[in-house]
Amino acid sequence: MAVLGLLPFSRTLFGIMPIFGNNVWFNAITGAIAAYYAFVQHDSNAELTTS
Repeated sequence: MAVLGLLPFSRTLFGIMPIFGNNVWFNAITGAIAAYYAFVQHDSNAELTTS
């Protein structure tokens, strides 16, 4: 969503909803947080994955 908001031809998500302005930064930040929790292994999960 953040990348689509940066492209000029898709700033309104092809006429469905607006995704420009501050919404781009919000989607980028929430995407970065989600990627961190998806790809970084935490110590509490270490014993679950070593079997």
